[in-house]
Amino acid sequence: MSKLEGLMAVDLSNNHLSGKIPKNWNDLHIPYTIDLSKNKFTGGILSWMCSMHSLNWLKLSDNKLSGELSPSLQNCTRMSSLQQL
Repeated sequence: MSKLEGLMAVDLSNNHLSGKIPKNWNDLHIPYTIDLSKNKFTGGILSWMCSMHSLNWLKLSDNKLSGELSPSLQNCTRMSSLQQL
C-alpha cells in the first residue's frame, strides 16, 4: 500500500482484520480519511498515525484496541473526527 499515490481515503471497515495495525501505513501519501472500524485490531493507537498531517478523520471503533491515546494526537491539527470507542 505504500506505493499508492494520491490516495484520499482508506476504508477497510468490517473486514474481520486482526492483529496490530501495521506500521507501514505512514508511507501512504496524503490520506484524509482512514476507517478501520469493525475489525479485530489489537494493541494501541500508534503514534505515527498523527505524523500524517493531512489526516482529518480516523475511525477505529469496534476493535480490541487498548491503552491510552498517544500524546502525538495533538499534532493532528486537521483532525475533525476521531472515533475510538
